[in-house]
Amino acid sequence: MAPDASPVRHRDEAQDAASSAPEGRAVKAPLAGVFRDRHPGGFGPGPLAGEDRTLEAGDIAGFVEVGPILIPVIAPATALVAGVHARAGELIGYGDPVLTMEHAQ
Repeated sequence: MAPDASPVRHRDEAQDAASSAPEGRAVKAPLAGVFRDRHPGGFGPGPLAGEDRTLEAGDIAGFVEVGPILIPVIAPATALVAGVHARAGELIGYGDPVLTMEHAQ
């Protein structure tokens, strides 16, 4: 860090960062690994979560693959998928947003 740099963000910078965040609630990766939008065993014809699809609380929205282990990404509440941020086969980190959900109206 530069000697004149401040580790504290100014209020205006924090507001700009918050305003650029997507609307709704982000569903985050439970750990780092490879994102899978469907079970590798072939359950179902398409991705588990797609834009404009409603997921129920507890539904599996995808998986994080770590070696031979699959960890499910779980929808925390019943809501509409507003955006999918992780793509199948993409390496994601712990806490990375996988998708954004908005309450259906």
